[in-house]
Amino acid sequence: MTERVAGSMADTCVRLFGRGEAFDSEGFIGFFTDNPMYQFGNGEPCLTKAAIKASVDSFFGGVAALYHDLRNVWEVGECVFVEMDVVYWRKDGTSIKLPCADIFRFEGDKILELRIFMDANPIFAPTMAVGEKASVMTLSEGKQVRGGGALRKYFAQHKEGIARVAAGFIPKWHIAGPKWPIRPMTDILKDFQGAIASGNSNAAKSHLTENAMMRVGNRKEVVGAQAVIDTLQTLFAHELRPTGAVFTSVWETDPKTLVVEMTVQATRPSKGSSVEYPCVETYRFEGDKIREWRVYPLVGTLLAPESFAVRA
Repeated sequence: MTERVAGSMADTCVRLFGRGEAFDSEGFIGFFTDNPMYQFGNGEPCLTKAAIKASVDSFFGGVAALYHDLRNVWEVGECVFVEMDVVYWRKDGTSIKLPCADIFRFEGDKILELRIFMDANPIFAPTMAVGEKASVMTLSEGKQVRGGGALRKYFAQHKEGIARVAAGFIPKWHIAGPKWPIRPMTDILKDFQGAIASGNSNAAKSHLTENAMMRVGNRKEVVGAQAVIDTLQTLFAHELRPTGAVFTSVWETDPKTLVVEMTVQATRPSKGSSVEYPCVETYRFEGDKIREWRVYPLVGTLLAPESFAVRA
């Protein structure tokens, strides 16, 4: 991860991108001076705030969501230079990623000029060819690096971003396109596990999508939020009830998937004895809810023999 976001001007640029991802055109133009210059690609320069607002409103109306995957942000004098990929989700459900370079010129703490260097034509002409390696994340030999998720962090960790989400300025990628979580997945997981441990089934269910799927080991998949909760209650009452866990490792393998390796402490209700076993769990999210939950416990003969029947 090579992105650098440092300094007040760079922070302003990230905040501006956040306005764009929430389709907040009024908030977007608030970052500009009263005599701005804004130019997107080969488009006509916009020389007033009203013209900028009309331009971005028109653009927002043509796509479902967008995301700025930052690579480098440099501050030099009164300028900020940005390298990034911008991902667009079209209204037909398809998406495209395009490399982009922006130049910001500041006057005080306001943006005087913003020039966007990107060919946006493939967004609205899906038949136009875009190279598979056409990305600022491409390095020598075609290798690619991952961005640092600066804009996802803005909405999840930046004080202003958190407040804006609470006020209803939600990034469109959260409700369209990929439906990435806004809150850190680890925080959502902790709340979910806390609700399960406390026996608050309604709170636990609120962290699941309506069509949530759970699978424990070789058992049959359980589909539906209520079915997942009912299965857990049956499991805890008759077979094994977890009482605690020590996380060994936690990996965010992509923006929607969390993998957890842990050692679980539990009791067997039938005998009242305690057990401890290693376990790996994978969680896949849709928005801030869990859509898929797979549990891989190494319990051995600790469970009743019927628990080991392999079910399709």
